[in-house]
Amino acid sequence: MLAALFSAAGALSLLQSVQANTPIFTYGDRDLILCFRKDLTLPAQTQDLEVDIGPAATYYGAAIGSVIQVNKSGTYNPSLLNSTFGSLDTLSWSVSGCVPNAGDSGDASYPPDTLWLTSPRLAPLVLGTAWVEYGANPQAAVANEIGAIQFNAGQFSATLAQGPANTGSALVVPVGSFSCDPFLGPVQNLPQGGSVAIGNFVGKFQGNVENTTPDDFTTNPDSQPSRSDFYALKPAPSRTNPAGTYLGYFELETDGSMVFHRLAAPPNTFAIGITASGATGTISFQTVNGANYTLWSTNAAGIFSPTSTWTQGSSISGNGGVMSFQVNTTNVNGFYSVQQH
Repeated sequence: MLAALFSAAGALSLLQSVQANTPIFTYGDRDLILCFRKDLTLPAQTQDLEVDIGPAATYYGAAIGSVIQVNKSGTYNPSLLNSTFGSLDTLSWSVSGCVPNAGDSGDASYPPDTLWLTSPRLAPLVLGTAWVEYGANPQAAVANEIGAIQFNAGQFSATLAQGPANTGSALVVPVGSFSCDPFLGPVQNLPQGGSVAIGNFVGKFQGNVENTTPDDFTTNPDSQPSRSDFYALKPAPSRTNPAGTYLGYFELETDGSMVFHRLAAPPNTFAIGITASGATGTISFQTVNGANYTLWSTNAAGIFSPTSTWTQGSSISGNGGVMSFQVNTTNVNGFYSVQQH
């Protein structure tokens, strides 16, 4: 027998209880949930994949410059992602988490109604929207939707036997009232064809937190990887909207693996300077602590080709100061680019 549960705030109006069984899929307060879904207008796309990727503190508490492998053992694996959707092209994904508005006993520096949310990049090297903080009431409305995604995942998990698609941290959910769709937001058709996911928590958040891979994601190097910046948003004082705290970015690879890069500040555009001494040229540039920098080179014939087709050179990690690469200046037909990532 199905019984609907209604919250006083109305945000959990679709929550349902289906059985009294113990959920296999479990989550904790302040855990982050990774949601994958596809164009729901396609008949074949009938399920979402939802993953608990652990406490938010694992990510914001990581050392600056560190890289966290999200799909580690016990979370989810790329084979589950691929078997759920068949292709990673036009795949929508987001990471969200919150401090419950009822409060808990976690880190007091992150008060109730704090949000952790992704901001999608339209291209791998183009930063997403910088989210700002709102007051407790608007952020509580978003926190309710995030909590509803987690709650419903647990409720649906309780109706299934444990298996590859129903583990302690990963769950395949049929599209419907138990999936993330009623709470994250709809997938809408575009006038020019195709569709886009509108992950703004049914209009309660300031923008779309969901990244959708291009239709040539797995074949076009210029669209790889799929990246979303990651922000912490604490409730702001009344009538102020300060900038959120930038934490780094998540990166989905074409094989379904995902990593998180912890950074102190958003990667930015930067100028490079070149000096020469004898046969050695020095390419200098300002770095961001924890960001990575790669040197690319080409000749005149390749200058109008995508940088990804150039010759990849050395890579270094930024330290917040000016760093440099050295090149051979006897190559008079050489062109260079420094990529921050």
